[in-house]
Amino acid sequence: MKPDPILESLNEILAVTLDGANGFHVAAGASRDIRVKCYLTRAAAHCRASAEVIKDAILRFGGVSYNNGTVAGHLHRMFLRAWGWLPHSTDAQVLRECLRGEAYALHAYRGELQQPLPDEIFAMLQWQLQGVQEHCAELHRLLDMCAPAKATLHPVGAD
Repeated sequence: MKPDPILESLNEILAVTLDGANGFHVAAGASRDIRVKCYLTRAAAHCRASAEVIKDAILRFGGVSYNNGTVAGHLHRMFLRAWGWLPHSTDAQVLRECLRGEAYALHAYRGELQQPLPDEIFAMLQWQLQGVQEHCAELHRLLDMCAPAKATLHPVGAD
């Protein structure tokens, strides 16, 4: 029996979304700044909620949802978890890794949206893509906040 391409698309995007939920959770544990930690915790919850919406769609289309992320996502989380243990790791580094993960999610969502999909699935994925884009914008904002302030140079004799 030939696999249903809609269910394949949904399960692929589910794996990416679960990677996001788990990745943001690990990143929150690795962060030190309370504002960063709070945002990453909220982002993880947002991804978990999105995963539940995808699972419901899979069931409506008669499929079985996978409950795992991708191997690449698992390896990325292991790397992030290990990095968080290092005393010299920074929130900026954690945020950059989150951005790397979200870049992968953007690519995955955009790819799936190129496939022929029923209108309701297309709309759901489009809405979730917007959420990923919002995560990217907030991660960039937090990264700017965490970036070390550049020292102001005063010309000699300006005092």
